[in-house]
Amino acid sequence: MNSEETKMILNELSTMNRRFDRIDEHLGGIDERLDKVDERLDKVDERLGKMDERFDKIDERLDKMDERFDKTDERLDKMDEHFEKLDKSVSDIKLTLENETNRNIRLIAESHLTLNRKLDDALKVDNEKELLLIRVNILENEVRKLKERSDVSA
Repeated sequence: MNSEETKMILNELSTMNRRFDRIDEHLGGIDERLDKVDERLDKVDERLGKMDERFDKIDERLDKMDERFDKTDERLDKMDEHFEKLDKSVSDIKLTLENETNRNIRLIAESHLTLNRKLDDALKVDNEKELLLIRVNILENEVRKLKERSDVSA
């Protein structure tokens, strides 16, 4: 190899070194950018971690609410059963009122009417008796007065 060839190779190497230096600079910029992206991703990871914690808390709350709703559903089911029993009881009471109590009241009322009529009849007899007693008293007084007059005239 001669000196010209060596110079040419050196020249080429020098050009390549410059290119590698530019590539190094360029890669250094890319490294800086990637570091910034890494920082941002770390922040995003932190935020996502916090969001996961929040979602976990929300899940716990929703689970508690589900439990409460289940208990409320159970209570409502029991209340429905109770109301069904009450409806049946009320229906039974209505039937008893219609079929037995109302009939019995009607029978008692009819008997009461009969007793009232009999009482009225008995009171009529008493009223007539009183009137007759009053008449007898009046007549007795008149007889006494007539006797007194006849005794006075004789």
